[in-house]
Amino acid sequence: MKNYILIISIITLAFLGCQPAAEQGVDPTGTWRVSFDLGEVSLPTMITISASGENQYTASLVNGEETLDVERVTQNGDTLSLRMAIFDTEMVGVINAEGKWEGTFTNYSRSKDYQIPFSAEKGLENRFRTQDSVAVNDISGRWETYFSPDDAEGGSPGIGIFQQDGKNVKGTFLTETGDYRFLEGVAVGDSLKLSCFD
Repeated sequence: MKNYILIISIITLAFLGCQPAAEQGVDPTGTWRVSFDLGEVSLPTMITISASGENQYTASLVNGEETLDVERVTQNGDTLSLRMAIFDTEMVGVINAEGKWEGTFTNYSRSKDYQIPFSAEKGLENRFRTQDSVAVNDISGRWETYFSPDDAEGGSPGIGIFQQDGKNVKGTFLTETGDYRFLEGVAVGDSLKLSCFD
């Protein structure tokens, strides 16, 4: 009876040892430009993914001078997932044959049904597509600002603080209730485009 139990145990251990590891898919390392589909507009941000071991990765969200570490990065085949406990959010998507990462961003702090579609491309350095346009002006400095509605009398006041290098711009808005954290973007023609992940 003891021999029978020993044989069964050995067979069981051998079987478990032959279980396949998580399938490794396309190499996700590099810088990704992620666009969140908000309907009429898309909100871009940048994510950098680095290898930390065999099929193990770390990731960071880039907001201008600020980087936010992603707590958990997992890959199973062509599915890549990023879990951000600090925001109680998760990004889960599939890297397709064209190399695009497409999926859904879920904000669990609001609801498991609060989801935003996203798509991402690797190797793009600019947060916004600019088509090599140039800035008309240098907006570096402090700017008196009003947030909607369109007129200053009905708007909410703030101070915009920007630093421009060529067409690349970093900065923030100061308001009576706080600031808009680390914004990054571009000045293109007579327009300013800024975004951050928060």
